[in-house]
Amino acid sequence: FQEGALTVQAPELRAPERSFPYSLNYADNLYRNGFWHTPSLGRAIGEWLELFEQHQPDLLLCEFAPVALLAAQLVGLKRAAIGGSFWLPPSSVPMPTYQPWFDIPRSLLQAREERLLVSVNEARRPWTSKLMGSVAELFDGCPKWVCTPPELDHFGERDDGTVFLGPMAPMFERGSMPDTRLAFIYLRSGH
Repeated sequence: FQEGALTVQAPELRAPERSFPYSLNYADNLYRNGFWHTPSLGRAIGEWLELFEQHQPDLLLCEFAPVALLAAQLVGLKRAAIGGSFWLPPSSVPMPTYQPWFDIPRSLLQAREERLLVSVNEARRPWTSKLMGSVAELFDGCPKWVCTPPELDHFGERDDGTVFLGPMAPMFERGSMPDTRLAFIYLRSGH
């Protein structure tokens, strides 16, 4: 950060601990990581809204901050998301599975999404009566910049405008590169 830049503590989603099975998709991941607890989710949304009101930002750029995305969407704040494909899934309904090698019924993925939406819509109720109809709506109007090559995106091909920036690892200076280069590359067939 630039010297003198203002930094503030981001609101934290503080839901009580609870055990869940492994996440099947992004909706499941959010649910099991605090979104199941509507009062905590509502509090976190309110804290983000207070920060936006206090600091009047022109843009929210975030790396895996779904509560911040929800809050910014409520007040029409421009948003952009950056990060790995795991937390920037394709904008499909229902959200795709994290385990495409299993035959997971679409109806199960849809049920998990609907379970999350009940909690999200209840938490948003103090600020809007408009219901979110899908988890993909979280990213409506929000550019997604994925920090991996498209060939390494475990979701496969996308048609939702996602931009792939490539890996965000620090660049090596020419002098520090080893003389011999060995690589083991493990990709899906077709790449």
